[in-house]
Amino acid sequence: MKLICYVSFVDCPGHDILMATMLNSAAVMDAALLFIAGPQPQTSEHLAAVGIMKLENIIILQNKVDLIKEAQALEHQKSIAAFVKGGSSVTLTIQ
Repeated sequence: MKLICYVSFVDCPGHDILMATMLNSAAVMDAALLFIAGPQPQTSEHLAAVGIMKLENIIILQNKVDLIKEAQALEHQKSIAAFVKGGSSVTLTIQ
């Protein structure tokens, strides 16, 4: 069997005191997954870090939608999209 590529997952906690850990871990990343229940202060910090690192591949996943009603989840989706488009130095395509 021939190894094609490596995949590693690094948990980068959102707490501001752990941003140094996130930045050190991110130095070896080609892509990122951002799990977000709703815009939080650390979300903008993580997006700023993504911009600094010039990551081109980021997928934003809405988290905890099973805990709220569908209408509320759709409102959160809209607020997340607006937050990311308006407060990020990263060019993202929201789908």
